[in-house]
Amino acid sequence: MKKIIAFLLLLSLLAAPAAFAEPQPSNASEPKNEAIAQQSSLASGALPKEYAFGPASTYALDQDTTAEFVRRVLAAWDAFSSEIDVSDLGLSVAEGTDLYWATRNTFPRYFDVKGEIGYSYNSAKNTLVKITPKYACSKEEHEVRLATYEAEMARVLNDALPANAQQEMTTVEIALALHDFIALHAKYCHAALADAENYPDAWNAYGLIVNKTAVCEGYALAYADLLRECGIYSQYATSKTAAHAWNAVEVEDGVFYYVDVTWDDPSMQSLDGDQDVAGYARHTYFMLTAEELLALDPKRADTVCAAEIASAPHPNGALWKDANAMFYYDGAWLRIEDIARYTNGFGSLTPYGAKFVRATLADPAGEIIYFTGSYPLRGMPARLGNTLYYGVIPQGGAEAGEIRAFNLEDGTERVVLTLSPGHCAEELEEKGGKIFYLDVWYDGGEQYVSTCLRPAGDLNGDGAADLLDALALARHLAGQRSISAEDFAAAGVQAPNSVADVLNMLIAQKAA
Repeated sequence: MKKIIAFLLLLSLLAAPAAFAEPQPSNASEPKNEAIAQQSSLASGALPKEYAFGPASTYALDQDTTAEFVRRVLAAWDAFSSEIDVSDLGLSVAEGTDLYWATRNTFPRYFDVKGEIGYSYNSAKNTLVKITPKYACSKEEHEVRLATYEAEMARVLNDALPANAQQEMTTVEIALALHDFIALHAKYCHAALADAENYPDAWNAYGLIVNKTAVCEGYALAYADLLRECGIYSQYATSKTAAHAWNAVEVEDGVFYYVDVTWDDPSMQSLDGDQDVAGYARHTYFMLTAEELLALDPKRADTVCAAEIASAPHPNGALWKDANAMFYYDGAWLRIEDIARYTNGFGSLTPYGAKFVRATLADPAGEIIYFTGSYPLRGMPARLGNTLYYGVIPQGGAEAGEIRAFNLEDGTERVVLTLSPGHCAEELEEKGGKIFYLDVWYDGGEQYVSTCLRPAGDLNGDGAADLLDALALARHLAGQRSISAEDFAAAGVQAPNSVADVLNMLIAQKAA
């Protein structure tokens, strides 16, 4: 009521005079990463979880030496120091440099430490004397970027893991929620493969978390940092032959499975040309044994990873098998099933009736809670809060396509937008707390810019119904600006002619 009164006061004052083609991963076996992100130096004598660092573990360095090396490196990165003295540690050049890169891949928040170093060594003893780090920016610039990164990390975790859900979810469920969130919101940065110089953040966690685009190295590092925030330990895995990087995730004490988020984020031609069809996440590379991974990709026979991978298939695999995307809500998983698969690009998609299935670890088959039936899904679901948004094509194809919303709390469906005849909504995705979609012809023959879905009352098209819309409406009634009939229709309201009409509209919106 206070908002309505405030609006009416404002109004009176003014009225007075938006087959899967695999992504090509980067050569993650080489130190291309432009950074790893800021994290406090280790204060205790032992490394967290007694890290066994990738290839450095093959040198059987004692834990004290490893811990001291890592402490010095992190302290130097914290201070943006130009050199790190390791002359007393007795490391060979190979041991020291491998351990340096392994430290970088274990602490992804040092993303402004460049993937190149200088060093000096004692030729007589063949031991490393000094390492000279290189940085992508100044310490002051890094602090600004770090603040942005941490804020976005917090938002991602809040969006990926519903309120209080983390306390009730198992380790594998948290890993699944983060896996799907990345696959649904991030895009593979194909441009970086041909132009790495102009896409430096594609190789690090900042690129994935903040820019929402990266190559495999950025995917793996960002996933590792998100897992770390949830208290889940993971190892960085690489293959030189496959030119690829991914993760080994510890699901319980000492039990690791491989997870490759990059290859579970299908990369294919899409309408907006970014080679990532929004709404698609698969689980082919989620929680795999080494044998299962090699069966899918024999090129990874040279995999380097210090973790010992489980030999038995994950016991909960039935929960995510063949799911198109998954959303955790109210103690269970909503599996999106039977959506048409892309084979040779966007044009090959035939829409099917999708099933929404409520499943749990105890009951992976679950129960069907919604079926699109004769109104086939066209735009894959995007989640905002407790609501899924998706595009459908009415039976027959000549009518106007729709965007529908499914309420996860009560299982109800409603139409939120009807498009022009012959059009449908594609590539729905959540960005910054708003839903965006592409408005296209059924046959894909015409492409439109990404459009923000307007909630009821959103007269200015910014994706929110707020006081800015009240201001726009007040100016419209005062004759200071004009809101078109199309804008009123898109906002789902009748064009008002009086203050009484506005009040009735606000009351109706509140009730809805």
